[in-house]
Amino acid sequence: MMEVHTTSENCIKPSQPTPSHLQNLKLSNHHSQAPDIRTNLTFFFSSNFNNPVQPGDHDATTNFTLQSKLVQNSLATTLTILYPFAGRFRNDDTIICKDDGAFFIEAKTDTKLSDFLAQPDLPLAIMDKLVPVATDAKYNGSLLILKFTLFGCGGSAVTISITHKISDLATILTLLNCWTALSRGGDGGGSSPFIQPDLNFIGRPVPSTSEVPPPSSGKNFIPPNSKYVTKRFIFSAAKIKELKARVINKIRKEEDNVFPSRVDVVLALIWKCALASVNSGSRSGNAQTFRPSVMMQAVNLRNRTDPPLPESSIGNLAILLPVWVEKEEDTELHELVSRLLTVKVRANRLKKKYQGYEDPEQVIISMESDSVKEIIEVRKKLKDFSTYVAASVVNAPLYDVDFGWGKPAWVTSTPNTVMANSIYLLDTKDAGGIEVLMNMLKEEDMIVFESNQELLQSAMVNPTII
Repeated sequence: MMEVHTTSENCIKPSQPTPSHLQNLKLSNHHSQAPDIRTNLTFFFSSNFNNPVQPGDHDATTNFTLQSKLVQNSLATTLTILYPFAGRFRNDDTIICKDDGAFFIEAKTDTKLSDFLAQPDLPLAIMDKLVPVATDAKYNGSLLILKFTLFGCGGSAVTISITHKISDLATILTLLNCWTALSRGGDGGGSSPFIQPDLNFIGRPVPSTSEVPPPSSGKNFIPPNSKYVTKRFIFSAAKIKELKARVINKIRKEEDNVFPSRVDVVLALIWKCALASVNSGSRSGNAQTFRPSVMMQAVNLRNRTDPPLPESSIGNLAILLPVWVEKEEDTELHELVSRLLTVKVRANRLKKKYQGYEDPEQVIISMESDSVKEIIEVRKKLKDFSTYVAASVVNAPLYDVDFGWGKPAWVTSTPNTVMANSIYLLDTKDAGGIEVLMNMLKEEDMIVFESNQELLQSAMVNPTII
């Protein structure tokens, strides 16, 4: 079994102190009600002796030390720009931005990265060793934790663990863009420019003497974190094309120009096979035993306001929109794709509904309220149902992340990123493919799921990464 040993831990503070008038950041209503769960991403980099941080004949350890110093220094500058991520939460609605810093962990393993990536079962089985445990008391509620691990061959892994309460995919991309540009020597211009982040939509500074009201009691509709089974599935570009061909002439088009994406057809097949697995144990030949199901999908709100918010707007600026099935006959692939397409249609309708509103924060709050009302109505209507939460980073330029020693060989989400009965979709390194991390509450459901012949016709189960 692969062993990973921590070699050092320190707190990276901003390179410049945060001004006093910014040290108490009161979160917007939208952010104060969001749950404080973590998003984790891990980037694996092959041995880079052909592209060292400094010229010279360095061994793996020396090169790793140089890399670590580089990314720590650039992180300190990044935290000056994105100062809330060096702060600490006070209750649910305030971040104290007094430069406590982000934790940076160095670790080492004797395992070679090539051996790690060549074993199909190893990465998922021991991935948690590469991820910092954010609940550990020593991290003292850090909003951002990084872990940099050296492999035996000179390869490395960078894991980012960031609070989802004030961040989403767009925020993570902005942070990575800024951090990596600085690591490569950029300063906002020249050959490595980065877009200056917009912090206006996280919240607003308040005097340090202000009273902090109690946290919101808004209900969290995300399934609770618990033990689950994780499996990895790969859909090639060719197989995704076949899935699209199966449904393109059968789907219901509620609006012009709404067509299934790669994510739509892959997610529909995953959902279909998941429904088959969870219903297989309770079915006795009677269609009435079918258990309804709800799929939650995240919708980015930045392009739903009028005018649109910059993609560099920092925050968790997304809502969940549900789709559902009540009857077994509605679980055909084209039917599920049609339902998933309604998320795009409804998101566009939300944009039209609030067109002309002058306050973007009020638009976001109103859209979130509409989303919650819809979820409540679905819960009342279906009563007993299974819930899945889908998160996609497909089309995000994660394979372009470059700290100065090359682009990653593999990018993945780590086990505690997502919760039970959830589906996480990422690009494969090969163009056009999708990697799916599927999490299920019950091992027996996963056994049925991963042996589903319709799934196996389109996906490879946990193949080697190299």
